[in-house]
Amino acid sequence: MGDIIPETLEDEEDAVLNWFGLRSRGRFKITDLGRVYYWLDSGIVYGKETLIDFNDSGDRQSKVSKRLERSRYGWGLDFGATWESRLPYQPRLTFGYAIGSGDADPDNEMNRAYRQSGLQSNDNKFRGVNSFRYYGELLRPELSNLKIRTIALGFPLLKNSSIELVYNHYTQIYAMDELRNSRLRTNPEGVNRDIGEAFNIILGLEDWKQLEFELIVAQFYAGKAYGAFSGRTASNIMLQAEYNF
Repeated sequence: MGDIIPETLEDEEDAVLNWFGLRSRGRFKITDLGRVYYWLDSGIVYGKETLIDFNDSGDRQSKVSKRLERSRYGWGLDFGATWESRLPYQPRLTFGYAIGSGDADPDNEMNRAYRQSGLQSNDNKFRGVNSFRYYGELLRPELSNLKIRTIALGFPLLKNSSIELVYNHYTQIYAMDELRNSRLRTNPEGVNRDIGEAFNIILGLEDWKQLEFELIVAQFYAGKAYGAFSGRTASNIMLQAEYNF
């Protein structure tokens, strides 16, 4: 503590972490009503980490003001199922639930919040044509101190195209003023656990030999966790076309 370093070398977190996980995938038939495809992912993270606070000491230099060394042990769980029905228009109904443990006391010597490895994509298809970020195309949060409930309705289109309507609801386990790796510039206030909800439309068109289209429309509604920004919306539209020679 008290070390002086250039601002460009600031690193507020240093960790040596390990991950271990188990995965299960499968399907089963429901008489003549269709098939159910399920998934179950579980993981733990453990190791040591060092948190460092800095103060500005002028001349683009920073002074280490606080150093906290602690252990980390957290867990995550993600499970759900897609019913691929044989009803008219062949709708697909998906339910999903994901939870990453949180830490009630960020100042003690044990951090119990789960964190992902940084290599995750959080992608899935729900039996449609296109993979998409099923934790929310706009928010794209890391599964840490967070519960995510997902409901989706999908339909096949033509022979090799599909549309998915996806709803996500987000709740922190402990109210914190950070949502890890969120794409939003605004942070929650750390008073309320209700992060908000999201609606996503994913359209994939791949019925031509050389041409493929993907359209993603996403909207996020901020919850009470964002205080004065509660009720505000953020939107994103992405259109991607791919031509294969």
